[in-house]
Amino acid sequence: MVVEVRGIPVNYISYGEGPETAVILQGWGTSAALYKDLAAHLGQTMRVYVPELPGFGATPEPPEAWGAEEYAAFTLELLEALGIRETHLIGHSNGGRIMLVLASKPR
Repeated sequence: MVVEVRGIPVNYISYGEGPETAVILQGWGTSAALYKDLAAHLGQTMRVYVPELPGFGATPEPPEAWGAEEYAAFTLELLEALGIRETHLIGHSNGGRIMLVLASKPR
């Protein structure tokens, strides 16, 4: 599936249904395919999204080099585009860095 954020077509996969959601934020250099088994398992009880952030998998590069701050801001816009207001975040490698930035922001 694809959703557009900031003019960038973001590829993502999703699994399952349920009252809760989880978003798996990928590690550097990986694609959504790496997380399909985890997403399918979690999808037995919840809705799970695995986006391919800009520059990874089938999602085009960002317009310039991004750090964790830029990826975190983009992730918030992505969640909004997907209609996700509350979610569990699961981060691998760079996804963990993104989560740390998000967690440090005032709500």
